[in-house]
Amino acid sequence: MKKFLSTCLKFGAILAVLVILWIIAPCIKAAEFSVPDDFISIQAAIDAVDDGDVIIVSPGIYYENIIFKGKEITLRSKNGPDTTIIDGEAKVSVVAFDHLEGPDSVLEGVTIQNGASITGGGIHCSNFSIPIIRNCLIRKNSESGIYCSDNSSLTIIGCWISENISNAGGGGTHRKLGTGTHFYSYSELLEDVAEMITPLIKKGRTHSFHLYVIRAKNRCGLMKYLVDHGIATGLHYPIPLHLQKAYAHLGYQGGDFPVAERTAEEILSLPMYPELTEQQIHFVVSQIKNFYAGGE
Repeated sequence: MKKFLSTCLKFGAILAVLVILWIIAPCIKAAEFSVPDDFISIQAAIDAVDDGDVIIVSPGIYYENIIFKGKEITLRSKNGPDTTIIDGEAKVSVVAFDHLEGPDSVLEGVTIQNGASITGGGIHCSNFSIPIIRNCLIRKNSESGIYCSDNSSLTIIGCWISENISNAGGGGTHRKLGTGTHFYSYSELLEDVAEMITPLIKKGRTHSFHLYVIRAKNRCGLMKYLVDHGIATGLHYPIPLHLQKAYAHLGYQGGDFPVAERTAEEILSLPMYPELTEQQIHFVVSQIKNFYAGGE
């Protein structure tokens, strides 16, 4: 009985400590560190601090390429992006989030400039990272100001993205496969198929497609071929507006809008959803090419 009571008392004491910690945790102030007062560089501060800490960067130009390394920290400037600049010296990405950073990894109030990388000169985000970027100026970077891939995403709040360049994808922002925008791969892989027209994306612009609709010769034949090979497609939409029953009272007839009618006979929606993989896209494209090559 004494042993039982002793065990209960120990358990109760542990539980009480946990409850106290739970109550006071929100009141514990995060440790703050300054660059360059406490650390000579921003990366040195990131390497040294712990989760929950705050790094405050004083005005100046910092020639660095920083990696958050999965730290759940806030990195912010003291006086805003106009006076606090991180310059990548055209080496690699200025800022990298590629260690499973979550929404508690925050970058705030800095200018990010002069980075150069085929996977995002300004900010590179990958490997399921979901950080927050707030009140930043992202400018004059090569191969996209912001690049996301591998099911990563950024929450961007009050940022200005300008004067970034790219030879492929978006100069301002570029989302790659795994993030729910697969149009780059479709368009690139289908550009040599003469029998179809892919969606137009103007230079310097990006598009988050809800549907990826092509115009294809022998649309019905292609549609049947893809279904026979396990690929679902759709028609959005098969009947032009002027021939819909809802607009019959307007008196339009077949032939009144020949471009719309011809387009309705050619359009075909290819698979497009967030979980679509690169391998699946390559399979869809290979079957389209097989069909037009006369394959069985």
